[in-house]
Amino acid sequence: MAFQDRPCTGSARPLKSRVDARRSAAKPAVPVPVAVAPAVTTTPPQRAAIAEGMALLAPVKVQLVEYYQSQGRFPASNAALGLPPANQYVRRAVIGLEVRPKGVLLVRFNGQSGVEGGEVRLQADVSKPHMGLGWECTTPSFRDIAEWAGSCRYTGN
Repeated sequence: MAFQDRPCTGSARPLKSRVDARRSAAKPAVPVPVAVAPAVTTTPPQRAAIAEGMALLAPVKVQLVEYYQSQGRFPASNAALGLPPANQYVRRAVIGLEVRPKGVLLVRFNGQSGVEGGEVRLQADVSKPHMGLGWECTTPSFRDIAEWAGSCRYTGN
């Protein structure tokens, strides 16, 4: 006898009534705290614009690592790394990409990012030479960045 041909024994209730019974279960006497999501400060189009700017950093990171490995120090500027001036890196929301001393890369954004003059910074980390060069991504501008770019964190001012 196949399963579907077997007679139903016991008092089977339709699925809907079982679900309704669970929903009407007693509520706890003490309110249970509910986590509240932090305020989102960027819209999906703004996030896409910021992500586009962050993607510009990828080839520059490679060049900076190669420079550091061959020179034993970080370049002090775009010119030292053989890159065009910062203001020539312009895209939808990007108004510049700057190489700074001590292994800092900085992308600046216009208002399309949600913050006029917004910034995302990458700081090279050489504290663990056995692991190669690492990166720390921070922003003083985009409060919710960790929600959609998990490797980056908001620092405030």
